[in-house]
Parts: sequence; structure tokens; C-alpha cells
Amino acid sequence: NYLRSYLERDIRALFPQLNTEAYRRFIKMLGVASGDLFKASSFSNSLDVSQPTVKNYLEIAEGTFLIRRLNCYAKNTKKRLVKMPKAYIKDPVITNYLLNINNIDDLRSHPSFGNLGESFIIEQIIKNLEVLFIPNVVKTRELAPGGLNGMTIKVLPVIFEENDEFDLKNSVACSRVS
Repeated sequence: NYLRSYLERDIRALFPQLNTEAYRRFIKMLGVASGDLFKASSFSNSLDVSQPTVKNYLEIAEGTFLIRRLNCYAKNTKKRLVKMPKAYIKDPVITNYLLNINNIDDLRSHPSFGNLGESFIIEQIIKNLEVLFIPNVVKTRELAPGGLNGMTIKVLPVIFEENDEFDLKNSVACSRVS
């Protein structure tokens, strides 16, 4: 089991003082919340640890390449630092394991289907357009029902003009909107 090896071997070796049981619960919660806005206070309350501890856990997960953090896009750099980031587990197999998704029917009927698709697509964009893309610029806005869990995700690659963006939506077919 990859996750067990990660927690029991890698994390214990790298961070011997870390409360591995609380960190394990953090990873499980992150699987459920993967692709959502990361609210440290919610994690803190549920795990019964301080917000700085939760932020430390997030940094450990990010530093060990388990998760990716995407900051909300804003022209004003100070606003960018204040807005809540999104966090998701980079490997969809790990997320599916944490969410007990075992087949395509489980995936399609899961309440996190939109977030899982969004996470997968963003990770593929980053892998395939790495030179062109800085993965910390995401803008969200409300959508009519039928989008990704009520949200549309605007991924803004830095090489393009401000109005150019990838619009990720849950659909049976692909289309290009001009």
C-alpha cells in the first residue's frame, strides 16, 4: 500500500517528531476535500490541532509531492496572498483510494466527481505545458447548475493574454469556446 509506506516509512523518517496519526487523518480529510478551497480552520477544528499545525501539514504534503496547492488568481499580489488556495492530491489513484472509489460507476456517482476531474485535468495541463504554465493562478466564479459542483474553474496560463484561459466543465463532449 503506497499510502501506508508514505506515512509509516517516509514521513516518519523525514519528520520523526510529527504526530503521524493526526497527519494520517489530515491526509484522509484532504482526500475528501481534494479540489475544494483549503480552509485551515475547518481542518484544525476537525483534527483538534492548531491552524499553524494544519498549515505545517499542508507544507509537508506539498513538499513531499503528495498535493498541489493552487492560489486564487488576483491581479493585486497582496489579495492573492490573502485568498484561500485550493488543494488537491496530485495522484488520482490515491484520491480514489481515500474516497473508496473502485470503478467508473463509483467515480461518476461520487459527489466529488467534478473536483476529481478538475484535479486530473489541471495536473495534466501542468505536466504537458510545464514551460508555459505557472500552476498558482486559478480564478473561480459561480455557475448555473451543471458545472463542476456549481463552479467553473478558470486556469490562466502565464504565457497567454489576460483574457485567454482554460475553462474546465463537466461534460460528455469537448468544445472550444471563443
